[in-house]
Amino acid sequence: MPEKPDFLLPVTKGRDSRTLPVFTPAEKVYTIHALCTGKGTMTIQYGPKDSDPSKITCGDPVTVGRVYTAPDEQKHLSVKVNGTDMHWSIAILSGTHAT
Repeated sequence: MPEKPDFLLPVTKGRDSRTLPVFTPAEKVYTIHALCTGKGTMTIQYGPKDSDPSKITCGDPVTVGRVYTAPDEQKHLSVKVNGTDMHWSIAILSGTHAT
């Protein structure tokens, strides 16, 4: 992550599936930093009716993804876990950042 990140969602950690706090990006893009350890996968869903969630395999290096969106629109993301002995962390930053 950058030295002085502009967090839309500060680092959030968990072991189970959960809905993340709602956030509203001011720019046309936001960046997701995610890490998963354990045996299994986690998916990031971009709303309750998301048909194409982002899948992250546990044990892989930190995943960085850019999401292009309409600014000033509330985002309702959630994390779903599928596996055992899993730990995950996620942070969402405003704008683009190096991958």
